[in-house]
Amino acid sequence: MLRRSAAVLQRRAQDVAQRRARVGRAILCNRLLLFGDLHRLEAVVRGPRVGVSGEGGSVRFPWRFHLAGDPSVSAYRRPRIAIISSGEELVSSPTELAAGQLPDSNGPMLAALAGADAHVHVGDAPADLASALDELASSHDLIITSGGVSAGAFDVVHTVLGRTDSAWFGHVDQRPGAPQGYSLWNDTPVLCLPGNPVAAFVDFQLYARPLIAALSGHPAPRQRVNLRARVDSPLPASRGRPTIVPVTVDFQAAPAITSHLPHGSHRVVSLAGTNGFCLIDSEPPAMGEDITVYLY
Repeated sequence: MLRRSAAVLQRRAQDVAQRRARVGRAILCNRLLLFGDLHRLEAVVRGPRVGVSGEGGSVRFPWRFHLAGDPSVSAYRRPRIAIISSGEELVSSPTELAAGQLPDSNGPMLAALAGADAHVHVGDAPADLASALDELASSHDLIITSGGVSAGAFDVVHTVLGRTDSAWFGHVDQRPGAPQGYSLWNDTPVLCLPGNPVAAFVDFQLYARPLIAALSGHPAPRQRVNLRARVDSPLPASRGRPTIVPVTVDFQAAPAITSHLPHGSHRVVSLAGTNGFCLIDSEPPAMGEDITVYLY
C-alpha cells in the first residue's frame, strides 16, 4: 500500500485540500497521508473548518494544516459567542436559593452548547442589559440571550432590544420554544431565546446551531445528521402545532427510540440522555413504525 506511486498520493492529497472539511476528515479520508513518506501532512492540529483559499500551515495560522507543495488550505476563525441570561429571580448556585428564586440553568447550558467565551447574568433593569450588550457587542460575533422575550412588564430583553430598527419579536409556530426574537446591537447579531430551559435547548438546536455553523464558514450550515428510527416508546401528539420532541435513540441494533421527553417538562435535567429530536406535526407514528430523528 505504501508503495503506490507519487502521482496517486499527490492526487489524493489535493483532493482532500480542494473541498471544505475538518482536519479529522482529511486524516480519515486517507491515512496514507500520515503514514506514507512521500506526501505526508506537515502539521495536523485541531482547529476550525478549512477551505480552499489563502495561506495554510503558517506561523500566523498554526491551526491550519498544510500539504507539501500545495498551500491552498485556509481556515475560518471560530466565532466569539457570548451568553446573557436574564431575570431577577435567577441565582448562579442552587445552594443559594431563597423563596421565589431559581437556579440559572440556561446560562451554563447555552454557554456549553455554543462554546461561548463569556456568560453574564443581568436582572430586570433595562440599563443593566444595555450596558452588558455594549460591552459584549464590541468583542463578540454573536450574542445569545435567554429569557425576557415576551411583551410583559419584566421582559427586559424585549424591552431593550425591541426598540432597535432591526428587531423582530414574536411567536414561531412550534412547541416548545415559540417566543423568540432577533436584533442587532452595534451591528452584532443578538439571538433571543425563551427562558424555559427545554424551550431554550430546542431553539438552540433549531436556530442557534445553524447560525454558529454559518459564522464558522460551514458550507451547508442547515444540514443536520438524521436517520430513520423505529418507535419503541409511544410519542406524543402535536396538540395543534408542530412539536419538537427530544428523544433517546438506542443504536445497539437497528436504531430505535427507547424514550422521549415527557410532555410539558421544563427541567433541564430531563434532557439528560437524549441524543436527538423528532418533529411531529400531526398524529405520531404508531409503535414499530419509523420516524426521522435529527441528532444533536
